[in-house]
Amino acid sequence: MDDQLRERRHTRKHRVFKLGETVRVVYGPFGSFTGKIEGINQAKSLLKIKLAIFGRDQPLKFSFRAVEKISDP
Repeated sequence: MDDQLRERRHTRKHRVFKLGETVRVVYGPFGSFTGKIEGINQAKSLLKIKLAIFGRDQPLKFSFRAVEKISDP
């Protein structure tokens, strides 16, 4: 089992995001919302995304895992 765990860690998909990309939130209270990336914190694996909530743009932070890419800038 330890070999399988080590193998899984090494095959983890490294995600690369760019400023201005459009992403969709995949889970949590904002699941299915879309927005644009305004900031990237590689050290903490966080994205600052501007989402339209009730007609107003709000910058929110999400982990890399919480979003999926839709398009490039």
